Amino acid sequence: MRKSCDDISHLIVPGKTYPRSLPDSLHKWHVYILDKGHCILCVRREDLSTARKEGMDNYEIPVPVKTVLRLGYRIQDNYVIVSGTQFNQEGLIIPEEEEEF
Repeated sequence: MRKSCDDISHLIVPGKTYPRSLPDSLHKWHVYILDKGHCILCVRREDLSTARKEGMDNYEIPVPVKTVLRLGYRIQDNYVIVSGTQFNQEGLIIPEEEEEF
């Protein structure tokens, strides 16, 4: 399990696989979280500069698989980097149709 999951390990369902085709490059970062569904652990491109200074694990967040595939991603230094995610005071803004349970 990745260090970024330490605080939520009780919510992760080990061994639950993604029900559709998932690029091989993303399997390593796939997690199923009880209250979020199928996600990829990512660092937002918008946070990358700060994350490099303060620790990438501190900025790795679960993003729904469909959102990552829609926005696009790159793998850098053993992290998935995703662009275009939006936040508000409640957290990551995700179209409801991109959540998968």
